[in-house]
Amino acid sequence: MFLRAVGTVYSDLTVFQEIIRFAHTLSIPDVCKQLFMLFEDIRIEERIKHDRPGTKKVFKRRRELYRRHFKTQLTINQERSILTDALFCAIYLKLTADSPLEEIPPLHEQINPMIPFIESSLERVYDAGSTADIAAIVKELMEGFDELLEKDMLNTYFFLP
Repeated sequence: MFLRAVGTVYSDLTVFQEIIRFAHTLSIPDVCKQLFMLFEDIRIEERIKHDRPGTKKVFKRRRELYRRHFKTQLTINQERSILTDALFCAIYLKLTADSPLEEIPPLHEQINPMIPFIESSLERVYDAGSTADIAAIVKELMEGFDELLEKDMLNTYFFLP
């Protein structure tokens, strides 16, 4: 609720339109849009917690629930060989990990060589100061993903309004 109500103040909606147009040039547009929303949600969450310290407890609980959900989904997607969704879940878990030592697990021989690049890109999400910064990170990741991933996401975890 906080993210949507207060978050629009911190987001550049023209960049949202730009990322939607960019996503539709790719073979995996849902990956692009959902990564963008995930990263932007994290950026906004950090900004809200900074500006409104009373929200930290609510966001902590939200993150705990989401992490539990994404851990379950990661296992299911790996068992069913749904690579794209498994990768997204692993990205969420790495991005929201309490420890910097938590790593993206090996997922598939195709994607494993890209894991160090993915992890270094995720570190930049917390340094992003704007929606445009988030879009740049997503576009950089999508250059590799669009070539490697054969299928778009099966599930919708984060919706681009």
